[in-house]
Amino acid sequence: MCALSTGGFSNRMDSIGYYNSLPIECITVILMLIGTTNFSLLLLLFKGRIRDFCKSSEIRFLGGLILITIPILLGFLVAGGKTIEEASTYAGCYFA
Repeated sequence: MCALSTGGFSNRMDSIGYYNSLPIECITVILMLIGTTNFSLLLLLFKGRIRDFCKSSEIRFLGGLILITIPILLGFLVAGGKTIEEASTYAGCYFA
């Protein structure tokens, strides 16, 4: 929940970018996605009821949003002059 409430910010001037670490950014994005998920759905997931978790309209919408938004952002960033590596990192972070 801390990752959600802070939006991935840290106590450094450059926020989470200060650490310049892809693993830290990926973990922060995952924590932020978990933080946006309904507690009852997380309970289903932790109980191993993955099928019920995936049937939720909230999870389907979130998954669809991710599948649509990240490639669009990736395309805009590559068109703007970023390399594929930079663009994929930025696209994941901008989405979250």
